[in-house]
Amino acid sequence: MGKTSSYKPWAKRLIGGKPMPIELLSKWVSKRFVKYSRETKRDRKRAMLKQVVRAIKDCGYKQFSVDDVKSELVRLYGLYKAARARGDRSDIVDRYPDL
Repeated sequence: MGKTSSYKPWAKRLIGGKPMPIELLSKWVSKRFVKYSRETKRDRKRAMLKQVVRAIKDCGYKQFSVDDVKSELVRLYGLYKAARARGDRSDIVDRYPDL
């Protein structure tokens, strides 16, 4: 399995081995957009998305696909940019300050 198994520890650290609540999971996924948006190679972007999907499925949310995650990342980033443009220091900006 090699390096691909490195996606698991975040779940155990955050939730002690129990399935992650969807709220925590969505925060974790949205923070991955930082690395994803800075990556320029298409195959590496796809690998990053697959890693997120595997982690989500490990938490018991089997219905997610790579495309679902990609669209959710884009949606969250759009919300963040809109809030930032308004000068709004709202919940979404405070939650994801490093985006």
